[in-house]
Amino acid sequence: MSGAGTGPAAVERMLAQAFDGLPASLAGPCRRLALAGGKRLRASLVLTVAGDAAAAVPAAAAVELLHLATLVHDDLLDDAPERRGVPTVHAAEGAGTAVLAGDVLIGLAGRYAARAGVHAAALVSDALVDLCAGQALEAAHRHDPGVTATTALRIAELKTGTLIATACELGAAAAGRNSDGLRAYGLAFGIVLQLLDDLLDLLSDDETYGKPTAADFAAGTVTLPAVHTLAAEPRLHDLLRPGLTAAERDTATRLLRRGPGIAETLRTIDELVDQATRFRPDLADLPRAYAERQLRLISPRHRGLIPEKNPARR
Repeated sequence: MSGAGTGPAAVERMLAQAFDGLPASLAGPCRRLALAGGKRLRASLVLTVAGDAAAAVPAAAAVELLHLATLVHDDLLDDAPERRGVPTVHAAEGAGTAVLAGDVLIGLAGRYAARAGVHAAALVSDALVDLCAGQALEAAHRHDPGVTATTALRIAELKTGTLIATACELGAAAAGRNSDGLRAYGLAFGIVLQLLDDLLDLLSDDETYGKPTAADFAAGTVTLPAVHTLAAEPRLHDLLRPGLTAAERDTATRLLRRGPGIAETLRTIDELVDQATRFRPDLADLPRAYAERQLRLISPRHRGLIPEKNPARR
């Protein structure tokens, strides 16, 4: 990763050029989202696993473009107004443009994956299938108070774990290295990402988080924190329905913040971080460091909701 042509800067250049030649109506919104910032975690994982392999750069660009496509489509489905501090595509350019932008990002992901090799292209295609399956499973359980922890974790695995695992496998493929343990490591790490996102939806604020908070439950999405609190709080069942008033939404958010779901989700995150570490000890520092960094985004006014012994209280 030390060479100027194989590191993060090379990936950024490739992403900046990816939309050249597209109609302005698509290039503009895609470029706005792609260059709005973000952690580039998936691309970074490709580079970390691959080292200086030249094929790592198009592979990293491919996984990042596929991730951006999922954001565009997720924002459309959730009717989210902002992402990373900039307007979402459907909010600024309309639903039709958002569908096309997501589709063209998928196409570009395939293009760059093919540059990294046939195996890389197959990995990206398989990831897309799993991502769609996860979205469909989540939609099937919208406003469902009977969602189990097993189902919530499976949704997280498909929607988020898949792409983290794929990034790790792409890095190994780019370098011609053995991928032993990488998929299991990536799936565990990816579920951690999703569970942290679920927590921050309840415990962060709009400015720090970069998108509206307390939105999941109101949209009918039953995340792991909600699963645990629904089991302990009957009043929450009546609020898991479309068309909540502002007062009802505030009540639901308050119940979720005070219920057992936060502590249970933090416990699951710790277990998954340990699990990822066992699969790939050489990459052990990444999931825990990421979790600690994300937990710093919890709003100061909500830190009292975190159990005393949890690292997030530090």
